[in-house]
Order: sequence, then structure tokens, then C-alpha cells
Amino acid sequence: MEIKFSDELSQVIAWSRDEAQRTGWHNISIDHLILSAIRKSGSEARILLESIGVDIAGMKQWLDSFLMKEGFVPLSETDGIRLSDKAVSCLNLCIFEASRYGMAEADTRALLLAATRTPGCLTRGYLAGKGVDTARIS
Repeated sequence: MEIKFSDELSQVIAWSRDEAQRTGWHNISIDHLILSAIRKSGSEARILLESIGVDIAGMKQWLDSFLMKEGFVPLSETDGIRLSDKAVSCLNLCIFEASRYGMAEADTRALLLAATRTPGCLTRGYLAGKGVDTARIS
């Protein structure tokens, strides 16, 4: 069975370029994907994180404090913003997580699962500091 990205996750991937541009990066990191996933109040990822007590505004502020560079990427350069190798690997892992948990599509919950398994991801460190690991998300 082929696992595809949900419409929501596809939208998150598109929005992640905006997050990278806003924070001054020419590549999209896993954390830009996560910022995009928690941006929408009805997203699977945001609902899940809120249900286990994660302060979304605090998480966004914390991630921004590490990601924000001076200035943003000029609009003339936004077409050059691409997914980083780690973000691509995380999205591949996201498909694996969806398959592993019997999901029909890879959604933002599967993205969160993948992020919590990816070393060097700021989101992983933030959530771990709040006592949230893969087991709590799954």
C-alpha cells in the first residue's frame, strides 16, 4: 500500500517556505515544517500537542528564538528556498511512521512522530524538555 501525504501535510510543506522566509533561512528545516504544522488551529499536530498540555505559543516562541536570523529572505529570493536534506529525510520517515501506525495518509501527527525521532531537531529537544516523546505522541 502506498502512503501519500494528507492534504493538511501538503499544505504544511507549502507553508514551511513562508516560515523559512520569515525566519531568514534559504532552506527549510524540520522545525520550519513543525512551525507550519502548529500554525493552523485545527491541525492534527496542534490538536495533539494541546491535548497533552504543550503550550503552542510557548513552543513557537522557543523555536523562533533559535531560528530567527536578522532580517527575512527577500521576496525575490523565495523561489530558491528548498527543503534541507534533513527535512526530506524527516518527510520520508513521516511516511514510514504513517505506515507503522496504520494511517491511511501521512499527516501532521506522523510528522511529529518523525521529528521526535530525528537527532538534532530543535522540536525534539523542546518536546523532550516538556516530557513529550514518541510514546506520548503515538
